[in-house]
Amino acid sequence: MPVHFPDEATTPEEGRVILFGNVAYGQGWSRYMPPASILFLGALTNEGPLSRTALEEWVTAGSRQGELGWDAPAWDPVKVWTAEEWKEFREDDWAPFRQDPEQYPGDVAEANALEVEERRRELERSDTYSRALGTEPVRTMGQVLGYMLVCGVVVERASDDEPVYELNSEVALPSEVLPLTDEDRLAEDHLRWRDVHESTAQDLIRLFDPDGEESLTTMTTTLARLARQLDMDFESVRAGIINLLDEGDFTTSIDISGVGPHERFDFVVDWDRFYVTRISLRFAGAGTEESDEADRDPTCREA
Repeated sequence: MPVHFPDEATTPEEGRVILFGNVAYGQGWSRYMPPASILFLGALTNEGPLSRTALEEWVTAGSRQGELGWDAPAWDPVKVWTAEEWKEFREDDWAPFRQDPEQYPGDVAEANALEVEERRRELERSDTYSRALGTEPVRTMGQVLGYMLVCGVVVERASDDEPVYELNSEVALPSEVLPLTDEDRLAEDHLRWRDVHESTAQDLIRLFDPDGEESLTTMTTTLARLARQLDMDFESVRAGIINLLDEGDFTTSIDISGVGPHERFDFVVDWDRFYVTRISLRFAGAGTEESDEADRDPTCREA
């Protein structure tokens, strides 16, 4: 699910958020870095360029076993579900989307086996990229930062006292740096296409007035009418609708890919599904206990 970021920056802070969005989601690097990289992305987005000493303070405050500093582990332990936890997980608000027995088996032992297999695949994939880059396997927080530097996601700049690190505004695409499979390359092309049209998708969502007292559920309309409402061409509207259809919370009564600009169709949203697939992205400063819980902002959706 795409995450929406501001289109224009009015402050340095907003500029860093836009840069984060481009690097992590627009360019797609969030899919090719260890999960622990979010700590460094968050630090550099929150505060801008930071020294190695300042980054280590973030590691100490925000990592598991952070007292180990740069040697803190980069990977959390593999999740081991209890029978009760797994039962509750499958029965919560996400349950309608957890009925695939291959991904969410009923048996807790199978679920735990899938967790182990998923971690094995993650490490194998990470190690493949590290070998291709000529760097060591990523197992510690120091190695996470090293990997991000070799990939070009983070750059090191000279400074008076010690080097500083910042997000790279000119980072290459993952496909230009890593040995991606043909399947990965096709997926990246599709995701970048979606990112181009994500702002249109967000504009379409607002037409349903999700936070209003009388939000729309069904809109009978045409591409031409939506284009007039949004002040854009109807092919851009079509692409924005396709983005929303990919999520599963919006549907249309006819195949939108071939509909003419003046052909009427029903544009429908499933609000129950819509609300459980959204998050709001925030970054808390090092050492704080602020939570990044989801709010109900329809303009920010998970990637």
